[in-house]
Amino acid sequence: LPGLTELLAWIDSRGVRKVAVTNAPRPNAELMLRALGLETYFEHVVIGTECARAKPCPDPYLEGMRLVGACDAGRCVAFEDSPA
Repeated sequence: LPGLTELLAWIDSRGVRKVAVTNAPRPNAELMLRALGLETYFEHVVIGTECARAKPCPDPYLEGMRLVGACDAGRCVAFEDSPA
């Protein structure tokens, strides 16, 4: 993942809050974040199947916003790792 940790560090330096949102099972998501050394960059991990509706519905993203106190989706950014 060339450049990812640098991007996350740059975002951190600006005080931007971050949530990982995924449809992966929680144990898999947490294992991958730890294995990649990324777990400390995210305040929360939101799992789609733990929400009323999983991605591609917006529920997991809305939950992530709620967890960090974001109320304007127009000021939020999602970075995806799959083409779907």
